[in-house]
Amino acid sequence: MRKMITLRKKCLALVLCLMMGAAALSGCGKGEKDSQESAEKESETEVPEVKGKEKTVGAFTLLVPKEMDAAEGKSESEVVLTDEDGNFILLQVVDKKEAKSYIKELQEENEKLKDESFTVNGISYTGAATKKEFYVYGKVGGKTVLASSEGFKLMDDIPLAVLASLEVDEDAEPVSCGGSSSEGTVLEACEGLYTYEKPEDFSETGQTDYLLSDKGSEIYLSYFYDADSLYDFMEDIEDYEEVTTADGSSGYLHEDGYGIYFIVPFDNFYESGFVRASGVYIFAYGLEKDPELSTVFTDLCKSVYIDPANRTDDPVENTAGDWENYWNRGWYGWYIVYDGDGKYKDDISWSYDCLAEFEVMTSGDVRFTLVQDDVDEFIMDVNLVHYNDNTDMGYLVSDSGTFHFPDTDGTGKLSSWVDFEIGEMDFMFDPEFDMSTLDDYLTFSIQFVDDDADTVTVKGFLRPWGTDWDDIYQLDEDDLPEIVNGEGPSSYTDMFPINYDDWYKDQMYDAFPGIYAMSE
Repeated sequence: MRKMITLRKKCLALVLCLMMGAAALSGCGKGEKDSQESAEKESETEVPEVKGKEKTVGAFTLLVPKEMDAAEGKSESEVVLTDEDGNFILLQVVDKKEAKSYIKELQEENEKLKDESFTVNGISYTGAATKKEFYVYGKVGGKTVLASSEGFKLMDDIPLAVLASLEVDEDAEPVSCGGSSSEGTVLEACEGLYTYEKPEDFSETGQTDYLLSDKGSEIYLSYFYDADSLYDFMEDIEDYEEVTTADGSSGYLHEDGYGIYFIVPFDNFYESGFVRASGVYIFAYGLEKDPELSTVFTDLCKSVYIDPANRTDDPVENTAGDWENYWNRGWYGWYIVYDGDGKYKDDISWSYDCLAEFEVMTSGDVRFTLVQDDVDEFIMDVNLVHYNDNTDMGYLVSDSGTFHFPDTDGTGKLSSWVDFEIGEMDFMFDPEFDMSTLDDYLTFSIQFVDDDADTVTVKGFLRPWGTDWDDIYQLDEDDLPEIVNGEGPSSYTDMFPINYDDWYKDQMYDAFPGIYAMSE
């Protein structure tokens, strides 16, 4: 009897142990699951509080942070948000495979782009980022959204709040990654200053930024270099149609007897490659041959996308009509001994970089001073008379002054200084006459005769401080001065000052350093 009871107890104990073990195993599984869910919950990025308004822009409904603007890109499947400093966030509905491939290519080009992944508001994003840019994609509803930015860190409050707020229209069509619409052929204009969709009936030509149709109509894509040329052109437009470009900029469309013009003025300068621009300028010709050109041209203008990443902090200020502001600033350039005889024959072709200033005085006259490199005194000090010829800047004519000429020994070594007097009408500055194919290009030419009847001729070339001289590459050979194209007694290899690359280019957008800067 005792043995039977003991056996039953052992059996019961065994059953209880098995039940407890199963329960324990079940509990362990549940604990691991709870732990995993807890870890996932902890990995969820907290959504920061950012002031702004919810808006629907194109196919997106999203938070637009305060002091930021949101506009459609090249299609409703693209939205770009920009702030006043030019920082931007671009949102695009894309194909997932294309997004992965796009980010991989970017990482191959830039090793600083490191892998990133995070979850915000239940949306998981994957991609790459540096301290100043990011490219991540995630599934929002049933659509893959690529978010890219320059100027924002990935974990900044603004991009996180925007990404957490996203909703996407279920009918949104994917576009190509990086800002190019999948519709039409997207081309760059003016070294990437802006892009546009090429009309179907137009073909690219060998000439940069020039399109031609089989009907004989032509489209030129260009830009305004400075504020004065931009506003001068706009002043002549009496009637226009306002057109919004793909990036949300306001442009002005105007037709006259010559063709169709489109202008987008900038509040701040934009830079891309060698281009520094105060506005977009596009011109179409051939309306009499192609009545449909007007519609085609308007569609092209609407497709223009001006990359906000190219925006600078420099405001575009209109000084048109203010001749004092035109002259009263610092200038940089070079001068050359163009010709000479007697003791000055060995000086021919020697050239020097120089800095100069025009100072408008209370009398209305203008004092012009020039200092060459490695010299700490005036080479030229001249009083000029201003004449108004119904242009914004007028022209200047010499009245009195001196030229402190560096006579050399034929090897470039200074032999002596010769002081020449400058009198009435000896030379002039005329912006309308000089190198009209380039903006703000001044030249001067003076011939001197000394007491021994030996003569020497000096020619100078000046542009405002801050000018990018690389637009010289746009000139035809016939437009170059005779110094450069091999005519005349002196020779010079190009139109750039000698120290342009080594000294000037790195600081040309800084404030004018004063006319003695190269001698310090």
